[in-house]
Amino acid sequence: MWLIKAEEETDPNYGKPPEARSMQELINTAVIILDKHAGPTSHQITKWVKEIFQVAKAGHAGTLDPAVTGVLPVALGNAVKAMPVLSGLDKEYVGVMHLHHDIDVETLRKVIAEKF
Repeated sequence: MWLIKAEEETDPNYGKPPEARSMQELINTAVIILDKHAGPTSHQITKWVKEIFQVAKAGHAGTLDPAVTGVLPVALGNAVKAMPVLSGLDKEYVGVMHLHHDIDVETLRKVIAEKF
């Protein structure tokens, strides 16, 4: 089921539907969402992506330390211009931990607040 608010057309002077774009146009306006693994820097990952897609420019939104894993958006070509918008958005961090015994939730919150 589709919910259509309004039927609109794109002015060809200002763009075109994705399916009408060439592969080069798609690559030159792409933002790739990567799951960065531990080890390489965000800069190194971006360099690899740039080489793989053979583009003149590539940039990432935010920096993940080498030991950190997580989402790393990498923009290619003209999409690099949009990275300041992505970098300025709020981020949410999610973690998982295994405790070896039961602990009071308030005690846990207190320790976390002291450390972070």
